Amino acid sequence: MQKSKSLKAILLCAALIFSVFSGCGGKDNGAASADYEYSDYVFDNNEAQYYMSDNAAAAETGYYYIANSPVYTTSYKFLYYFDMVNKNSMPLCTKLNCEHNDESCDAYLSAEECLSSNIWYYNQRIYMIERSDEKDRLVSYDKTGRDKKNVADLSVDGRSVIQSQNRACVSHGKLYYMLAGEKSQFLYAVPLTGTDTPRLIKEYTSEYEIRETLTLYAIEDRVYITLVSGITSDTNNYIIECLDISDGEPVRKFDYMSDGASVRGDIDGWEIQACYDAEGNFYFTSISDEAYFVNKLNLETKENTEIYTIDISEDTGSREDYIDLCGFDGKYLYVYESVDFSVKENRQNYELGNYFYIIDTEGKLADTIMLTKNTEYAEENNISAVSASVSVSLKGGDSRYLLVDFSNYCVRGIEMSQEDIDKYKEEYTKGISQMKMPNVCVVGVLDKKQIGTGEFEWINITP
Repeated sequence: MQKSKSLKAILLCAALIFSVFSGCGGKDNGAASADYEYSDYVFDNNEAQYYMSDNAAAAETGYYYIANSPVYTTSYKFLYYFDMVNKNSMPLCTKLNCEHNDESCDAYLSAEECLSSNIWYYNQRIYMIERSDEKDRLVSYDKTGRDKKNVADLSVDGRSVIQSQNRACVSHGKLYYMLAGEKSQFLYAVPLTGTDTPRLIKEYTSEYEIRETLTLYAIEDRVYITLVSGITSDTNNYIIECLDISDGEPVRKFDYMSDGASVRGDIDGWEIQACYDAEGNFYFTSISDEAYFVNKLNLETKENTEIYTIDISEDTGSREDYIDLCGFDGKYLYVYESVDFSVKENRQNYELGNYFYIIDTEGKLADTIMLTKNTEYAEENNISAVSASVSVSLKGGDSRYLLVDFSNYCVRGIEMSQEDIDKYKEEYTKGISQMKMPNVCVVGVLDKKQIGTGEFEWINITP
C-alpha cells in the first residue's frame, strides 16, 4: 500500500507539473489554451483577486492554495495546486517517496517562509511574504514552487509587516501592505516587478489611542481600507477609506459616528467578515437577539439596507457564533450557518444540516448547499461522526469553482478516502497512548455551473 501510494503521488505530480506548464499559454492576458469546461474563461492577470481567501490564489487553469496534509497530528502547511483540467490536486513537490506530511516535503511552508499564509499569483509566478530576523521581504516562485527570487525588501525603518490576514493584497501588479509602528500603522505599496522601493501611502494613528484595526480589500482599481477604531474599551467607530490606485491618496468614504447609517443589532466583523463590490457597495453583518443580518451599505449615499436575514429568535445557544459571511465572488455572497453545538441536544442530532446560503447582491437566495455527516459511512468504518457540525474553511474561487476544505472525514458527498481513513484510525490508536490525536483536512470543489439547479456534486480533490 505504501509503495502504491508513493508511485501514484509521483505520477500525479509529474502530470500536474506538465499541466501547469502546458495549460497556461503564453498570452499576456493569461487566457487558457487547455481544452476543459472553462476553456473560454479569460484570466485577467491584473485583476485584484478579492474572490480568493488569503491562503489561495487563482491562476489560468487552476487554483494554488495552502492546506494541511489529509491526516496530521502536527499542523504543517503545504502549497497545493488544483488542476481544473485534470480535476486533481497535488502538493508542489517532486521528491521520490515523499509522504507530503512533514518539513522535509518540498511543498512545506513554514510560518516565516509564508507570513500569515498569504499567497498571490501574478504573471505566471507565485508571491508570498517571507520573514527573517533582519527584515521582511517579498519573494516569488515559478508555477511549480521553484526558482525562488527576492523581489523587494518590505521592512522600512525596522518595522515589520503586520502578521494577520487581510493586511496585504495584490492589485494591478502591486502589493499593498501594512507595517506596524509603535503607535501607528503604515500603508505601503511596492511593484511586484521589484523595480522600485516601497512607497508610503499613509500613516494611521489611533485617534483615541485604544485600538486601531485595519484591513485591506482590493477590487477593480481600488483598495479599500476598513477600520475599527476604539473609542472606549467597549465602543468602536467604524470607518472606510478608499484608495484609487491611480492617484495614491486614500479618501474617507464612510464614518459611522458622523454618517450614522441605520444598522439593526451590533455590528459584527466589520473589518474581517466584510466585502465590497465593483459598484462601491460594502457588505457587512450585524446581530441582534432576534436575527443575523447581512447589510449592504452604499458608500456614496450612506444608505444601509438589510438584504438577507437569518432568524435566530428561537435559538437557546450562541447561534451567532456559528454564522459567517465568508466570501464574495463578484456575483454571489456566501453565508455559512453551521449547527450550533453549544446547544447540547444539537450535538448528536444528525438530522440537522449545515448550510451555505448563496445570495446575490440584492439579497435574493440563488441556492443553498446543505452539508451533513454521513453516519452510515462512519459506522461502516467503525469511527465516530463526532457531532452534527461541519467545520469548513472557504478558500474562495472565481466564477468557475468553489474551493473549500473540511476538518471532517465523513461529510456526505465528500467522504475521506478509504486509504486516509485507515491512516486516521492508525494514528488515532497511537494517539490514545501519546495523548496526540490526529486531525484531518479534506478538500473539495464545486462547479459553479450547478448554482441555481438545487443539486450539487462535490469533487473530492484531497491529494
